[in-house]
Amino acid sequence: MNQQQEEVEIFDNPTSNRNSEEISKSLFSTVFAIIYNSSWGLLFLIFRHYNDSECQLIDSWTLYTEIVLFTIAGYKLLIELPIQYQTNEQWKNQLFDVVDYLELFFNVVILIGLTYAYVQDEECYHLKRFVLGYLIVTYLILMIWLISFIYIICSREQFTQNL
Repeated sequence: MNQQQEEVEIFDNPTSNRNSEEISKSLFSTVFAIIYNSSWGLLFLIFRHYNDSECQLIDSWTLYTEIVLFTIAGYKLLIELPIQYQTNEQWKNQLFDVVDYLELFFNVVILIGLTYAYVQDEECYHLKRFVLGYLIVTYLILMIWLISFIYIICSREQFTQNL
């Protein structure tokens, strides 16, 4: 009887270590997303508020961006973080996957809208420079994400060919 319990404990220990590592990685990722989205949202708020020229298009797209960023940060802080910290069930992963796809969709729409607003001939020098900085950072992150996604797909295909 004791030997069976010891074997169960030995086999459960790597699983629990793996689960705790996954939970800590997902918590770190969520906290980073909260800080990242809140920081950009706050910067958009500041730059939009201190914009002294009349720029309708870029001003409206920065407002939409600000709303989306604060909404994502609020969702992650108020809903995702407590759920992630307290539960470890399958429905949690399905909910987070759906929300991640929605977040990606809204970020792509915002990225297209800000790019369109940036290329228009509006005289908003400081706001346009800030938007350009945001676009550069976001496109770099998107490029890194796409490269890593392609690498993962290629390595899976190579792994399945080796079997």
